[in-house]
Amino acid sequence: MKYSGIFNKDSVGTVLLLLAGLVSTAGCGKHAPENRMVLPAPTGAVLSLFETDTLLLSWEPVSGASHYNIYLEDGDGNSVEELTQISETSGTVPDVETGKSYSFRVRAVNGYDYSDFTVSNTIDVPLVETPDTGTDMGTTETKL
Repeated sequence: MKYSGIFNKDSVGTVLLLLAGLVSTAGCGKHAPENRMVLPAPTGAVLSLFETDTLLLSWEPVSGASHYNIYLEDGDGNSVEELTQISETSGTVPDVETGKSYSFRVRAVNGYDYSDFTVSNTIDVPLVETPDTGTDMGTTETKL
């Protein structure tokens, strides 16, 4: 329990009652632990490749969620990008690096309440090969 501020002689009794647990510190009932809503984790988290360098993220909506927090991760589980306050249940991430693996994790949020994370599948973004035009773009040397 963290307290801040200056205590004067009139507040000492209140502080002692608080420490003894004789005065409720629950505040409003909305944020009391026994009334706290726990959101279920999103289901159906799927990551797919759209075109050659764009990822498509999607998941099922969670009843009671106002938005979702999403973390795009590389193949080693390191966060690459954080996408927060997204109210839709799908989205795209353009211009991802080819030749890398990606996954994402998503959780439902409503005020101070949130769900556990759900992790998507992992997808490998293939390297994009540059087409060979058959012409040599090197320098030309003329001998005299």
